[in-house]
Amino acid sequence: MADTVETAKRRRISGLEVLRGYAAFAVLLFHIEALYLPLPAGALKSTIEIFSAAVPLFFALSAYSLLYGYSSRIFDQQSLLRFYVRRVFRIFPLFYLMLALWQTVRHFDGVWTSRAEILLNMLFLYPLLPGKHDSLVSAGWSLGNEWMFYLIFPIFALLARSSVASAAAFGVCILLSLAVFAIATDMYGANYSYLSVLNHTMFFQAGVLAYSFAVRADLGKLQKKSGWLIAGSIGVIVLNRYTLVAKLPHPVCVCLRSLGGMCPFRVARMDRQRDVTLPGADQL
Repeated sequence: MADTVETAKRRRISGLEVLRGYAAFAVLLFHIEALYLPLPAGALKSTIEIFSAAVPLFFALSAYSLLYGYSSRIFDQQSLLRFYVRRVFRIFPLFYLMLALWQTVRHFDGVWTSRAEILLNMLFLYPLLPGKHDSLVSAGWSLGNEWMFYLIFPIFALLARSSVASAAAFGVCILLSLAVFAIATDMYGANYSYLSVLNHTMFFQAGVLAYSFAVRADLGKLQKKSGWLIAGSIGVIVLNRYTLVAKLPHPVCVCLRSLGGMCPFRVARMDRQRDVTLPGADQL
C-alpha cells in the first residue's frame, strides 16, 4: 500500500521527456545519414555525426529516471523483483524478435552463425566478450550495455545516496574509460574500445551523479538561475573547440555533455508544481 502511495506521488519530469525526444530525434538523423542518405563531407555531415552522442545521453537519462522511480524502494525484495521482471519484459521480447529477423536475413544471405553465438546473444552476455560485443542484432550493443547496467543497478542506487560517493565513482568511471581506450584499442580495435560496456559505464554514472546532486539541491529562490548557470558553464566549456576540454579524449567530452544536459531540466524545475502526475513512476 505504501509502495502504491509513493508511486502515485511521483510526477513526470517534463525536462526528462524533452531530452528523450531530442535524443531520439538525433539518433534517428544519425542513422538515416549513416545507413541510407550519406552526405558529402562538410559542415552538415559533421554536425549530424555529432548526434551519435545521443546514445550515451540515453544511458544518463536511463540512470536518472530509474533512480527517480526506484531509489527509495530498490532494496525491498518485492520491488527488486518487480524491477527486474519489468526490465526483462521491456528489453527481451523486442530483442528476440529482431534477433530472429536478422538470423533469417543471414540465412538467406548464406551467412552461418554458430549456436553458441546465438545463445550468447539470447543470454545477453555478448557485451562481455570482445569481438562479440556488437551483437548479432544491428546496433544491439546499446541494449546489451543497458542490460549490464540493470544487473548492477542496486550498486548505482547505493552510490546515489551520497553525492561524494557518486562523484568519486564518476571519476573512477572516467579513468576506466581512458584505460579501456589506452589498452583495449590495440588489442581489440577502436570499435570495441568505444562500444565497450566499460567505456559507457561513465555515461550511466553521469545520470546517477546528476540525480544525487538534484535531490540534495537546496538553493531556494536561486534554484532556477543556478541550474541554468551550471548547465551553461559546462556547455560553454565543452562546446568550445578551442579550450583545453576539446583536447580530452572524445568519451570524456561526451560524458560532460551528458552531465551538462542533465542540469537545467531538474535543478531549474525542482520548485515548480506544473508537472503532470505520473501513474506508475516505476514504469520508467
